[in-house]
Amino acid sequence: MRYLGIDYGERKLGLAISDGILAEPYNRKLRTKNSELKTINQKLEFIKDIIVREKIEQVVLGLPENKIGKKVKEFGEMLKRLTGLPVEYSDETLTSQEAVAKMIEAGRGEKYRQEGEHNIAACLILQNYLNNH
Repeated sequence: MRYLGIDYGERKLGLAISDGILAEPYNRKLRTKNSELKTINQKLEFIKDIIVREKIEQVVLGLPENKIGKKVKEFGEMLKRLTGLPVEYSDETLTSQEAVAKMIEAGRGEKYRQEGEHNIAACLILQNYLNNH
């Protein structure tokens, strides 16, 4: 099964992909830059394109405990209606901090960390889901 993990943020999306064992950050050259995705509809279409291109069968969204959690669930329901795919949720508590720590440990520079933080967080979210299912 092909999975897409998403670290949803109002400013940026983090993406990860897996064939069912190990999650990897989704770092492909994309025709749309993350910073260009201003509306919910733009984000939904962006993800839908990736789902089709990568033949994704299930989506895993990181679910925060704070007030953005409600927005994430609403986004997940819209994505489910748009794609017809199952959308599962996985706790994302402290994944952004863990992502930064792992990149520092790997010797990545600040510019790389700023660009890659959300994809690494999405990777941690998806790997946590895979480990528990």
